[in-house]
Amino acid sequence: MLTYEQATAWIKNKSPRGIDLGLQRVEWLLQELGNPERLASFVHIGGTNGKGSTLTFLQKILIESNTCVGSFTSPSLTNYNEHIGVNGIPISNEDFTDLVSIIQPVSDRMEQETGWPPATEFEIITVMMFYYFGMVKEVDLVLVEVGLGGRMDSTNVLNPLISIITNVGLDHTNILGGTVEEIAKEKAGIIKDDSYLIIGSKRQEVIEILMAEAEKRKSQILALNQDFSVEKQSNGFSYSFKEESIKVLSVSMVGSHQLENAALAITASLILRDRFDFPISENSIRTGIQKAKWKGRFEVLSDEPCIIIDGAHNEDGMNSLVDTLKQQYPNEKFIFLAAALQDKDYSKMLSIMNTISDQFIFTQFVNGRVLSAESLSQASKAENKLIIEDWKEALQYGIQNARNGNILVITGSLYFLSQVRPIILNSLEIQE
Repeated sequence: MLTYEQATAWIKNKSPRGIDLGLQRVEWLLQELGNPERLASFVHIGGTNGKGSTLTFLQKILIESNTCVGSFTSPSLTNYNEHIGVNGIPISNEDFTDLVSIIQPVSDRMEQETGWPPATEFEIITVMMFYYFGMVKEVDLVLVEVGLGGRMDSTNVLNPLISIITNVGLDHTNILGGTVEEIAKEKAGIIKDDSYLIIGSKRQEVIEILMAEAEKRKSQILALNQDFSVEKQSNGFSYSFKEESIKVLSVSMVGSHQLENAALAITASLILRDRFDFPISENSIRTGIQKAKWKGRFEVLSDEPCIIIDGAHNEDGMNSLVDTLKQQYPNEKFIFLAAALQDKDYSKMLSIMNTISDQFIFTQFVNGRVLSAESLSQASKAENKLIIEDWKEALQYGIQNARNGNILVITGSLYFLSQVRPIILNSLEIQE
């Protein structure tokens, strides 16, 4: 019998392989396991930014409507269990270990019989999710976040009721393509036959690509600012879709971009209500939207000292972070503690941060794809910058400066936040 520690160690052992997109390993494993991905109902959520927030909004709406909802998200900020949840609660260590004990021998056999490279960490966790919701835990609906891209992402073996594509921007250009149009074609790969597609992008070239694929697949299309809309108001925001209008909605997640993510989730909930008989009321929409919170996305961990963490890791995400900081904290001084991965366009992110930064602290963390603090510093045109390679020392320095009335903003990589977040909570004795 495996222990939980052995189970997580086996999965962690897969991570040095890094990213290796493709469906054949996942399809082989799922076939050997009885094709559990065919035994549940899904909503598939892709896009460059906003996937996790949109999923959380929809999840909370469904929970408020007494729907049992599964979820699959990535990356995790605390432990592997976070990837797979039911009604917002991560699966137990016992369930996690049981899943690994089922899938590990099948994975080993795949390597022996096919001669293929081993399944990646993300592929294994994806297969675990499908097995859990198909064979172990019965839920009404599963919300699945795309890991990377869409067409060749390991989650893309399902047939969803609804596909949501939040937006499309430049990210993972070394893998997905160097233009927005190329990336849009990869994201469009999650659109399936005779289903629904909800589009959050406002770029015309992206919308045209997504709509062309949806029409080819006879998928019904609903696009932001065409079929549904959201309007910011002094006391919250309003949402409109066809003849339906919901006024004076409020969100806890900060940033104007979150209103659009909420609109995508509301639209999905109305399709689920009208086309698939989910018992969703206006009150469940209101309450769910208001209750939704997402770790690592403009998360204010502390007010005194003021510490904010945000997983912005591409140009669009960084623009949203900086815009939100300016809106929420006008006339304040910002210290950015930043670490990034090599495959990111960190030079553009740094130039965006530099528009409001008073000081940069550049550091690095344990990851096979991490960019050195020295390289980050060299790419920055900021005058006031500091290199502290040990990220724990860098964090303590940043916290100390935040005690002097500055705002510490920690960003650049969700993988970095996953290591930083628990240290901050423990050192400042913050209760979640």
